[in-house]
Amino acid sequence: GRRILVAGEMLELGTTAPELHRELGAKAVRWGQVDWLLGVRNHAKSFLDGARQEGMDGDRMKFFETAEEAGEFAAALVKAGDTVLMKGSRGVRLEKALERFCAVKAGTAGR
Repeated sequence: GRRILVAGEMLELGTTAPELHRELGAKAVRWGQVDWLLGVRNHAKSFLDGARQEGMDGDRMKFFETAEEAGEFAAALVKAGDTVLMKGSRGVRLEKALERFCAVKAGTAGR
């Protein structure tokens, strides 16, 4: 199956935030550990930029302003056998991506 990473921006990194996000995006591609990258909020754009600079296909990454949007997209994307890692801070509220993902997969979204 595919490896899908849903990554919220890392908060509290100060002025180094864009650089560190870019570096992690590049490493994720370089190490071959992800097939899809979904970035959530602000500096997560830099995460996707780093992945793109390392050669990842732009069609396999997407940026979201909210965790809920990312969760919904991930739920539609995931197939049997795929692995999903959601990583983020409470400040980004990435738990909302997981809640939305589970609701869509359970067929209870919108209830």
